[in-house]
Amino acid sequence: MKRMHGIMPYFMLRGILRISNPVAMIRAVLDLFLARPFGSTSLLQKMFTSGLDTEARDLRADAELVARKIGDDRLCAKVRQFVDAPKDEQDAVRLDASAEDIDLMTVILRSPSAPRLDARTMQYLARCAVRYDEYKRWRDTLSDPEDDEGPDNDEAWLYEDLHVYRRLITKARDKEQLIELIFEVRLAANSPARLHISREQRC
Repeated sequence: MKRMHGIMPYFMLRGILRISNPVAMIRAVLDLFLARPFGSTSLLQKMFTSGLDTEARDLRADAELVARKIGDDRLCAKVRQFVDAPKDEQDAVRLDASAEDIDLMTVILRSPSAPRLDARTMQYLARCAVRYDEYKRWRDTLSDPEDDEGPDNDEAWLYEDLHVYRRLITKARDKEQLIELIFEVRLAANSPARLHISREQRC
């Protein structure tokens, strides 16, 4: 709210609201919020995207800290591939995890796509999966979730960190896609032909 308050052109709005003709006043208000001088972003776009952009950057920064704690670029790359994959591919991975009754992260990490993980790493990840399942069962027995201080061993912590990393970059990606959507809607509004095509595609 403070950010939106800071970019709100109150002085210009005050002048526009003095216009006696209501139609002209509405047009002036729309021009103020929707105009894109020299092709830059409109005021309305800035109001919607400034907060989202900041939140996305903060989430990416937090994800980078978790990635450093994980300490294995291959594992992080596997998680990023899952997050960036189309929804139908993600659903297929979740379905495999549900069908085999195993943790989602196990299915993500065993993916045959590059970077490939060596046998020694896979054996270590298998031990991590077992310890993480033990931690989840213990966590489910807690009456108060605040009593959970996390796993008590490094193997379970690796899986916990990977899940935290996945959630952070998923939230960041969702906000980045929302920003892209806001700009696409504005671009379509400036192009009647494009807007007509998009409507046909939706039908």
